[in-house]
Amino acid sequence: MIKSLFFSLITIFSANLYASNFDLMLPCHGCSDWKMKQVAQNAASQPGQTIYVVDNRNGQFYVNEYYVDHVDPGSMSIANEWLREVTRHVPGSSMSNDLAASDTRITTITNDITRPFTINSTTYNSAFIVTDSSDFAEWFTNHHYSKNLENFNMLDAELASAASSVSIGLSIDIFSIGVAFNSTPVLTYQFPDGTKVQMAFNVLRDVTTGKYQLLFKDPIFKDSKGLIIPKTKLSLKDYINNSQNLEENGDNEAIKEHINYVFEGNVQYIGFGEGNTGGGRVEILDCGIELRNNVEVVACYRG
Repeated sequence: MIKSLFFSLITIFSANLYASNFDLMLPCHGCSDWKMKQVAQNAASQPGQTIYVVDNRNGQFYVNEYYVDHVDPGSMSIANEWLREVTRHVPGSSMSNDLAASDTRITTITNDITRPFTINSTTYNSAFIVTDSSDFAEWFTNHHYSKNLENFNMLDAELASAASSVSIGLSIDIFSIGVAFNSTPVLTYQFPDGTKVQMAFNVLRDVTTGKYQLLFKDPIFKDSKGLIIPKTKLSLKDYINNSQNLEENGDNEAIKEHINYVFEGNVQYIGFGEGNTGGGRVEILDCGIELRNNVEVVACYRG
């Protein structure tokens, strides 16, 4: 779904293909020949430049190759006078086959990199704990990179191999997954108690080392039933009052810790957290906020 973001600079072509540092490869999926030439014309910047315009049809690559004879932005001449089509690369040709093979390898690696997993950390064992942490996204960025280090190394090796064959500027939308990618990328990960975190991310490339990683941001924490965990007193009161069985929403101690944090420790508990915390079916509780002796109490009664 989001894998082609990694491949913004280079790809694999046949070894005998000439390409200079200012050559480009751009997408124009489902375009007419006229439209593909217009894309090349708009991108032309200097004589001697080669521009490849790609029509990716479900993983089959059709590439029109254009050569820039000269560029005269002030001229009224039409593109045919200074931009000429050199050849067309169709499925079965070396370039098309190399693009398809590269696309397949890219997809396999990035499928593994973006595969969800359970966050098994002694520090962060529940979304109820993490929701009060301001630097969780930074922590998870490091955690995700370490956990996927082998896959990132494979990705780096794939791109290094491509770089040794050709240097060319690409648009990420050339690849199949890039065609489908048209929204903010989001991944969801689970904690051991069934709670979850949903995060957007950016793809980073270190221009010095050429290495890639995901930078996670904007975490949204959810309980085991998929509801967003409240962070304010007002919304948390409503959440507790509407939770038929608070013990089923996540780890008991983690829920208590979050409630204490939001209510600044001025909370007592009645009938909550003494149930089956070690597994098995938990009895249904009717939970709500009550005021007893001017102290707010999370009171849960077994049905």
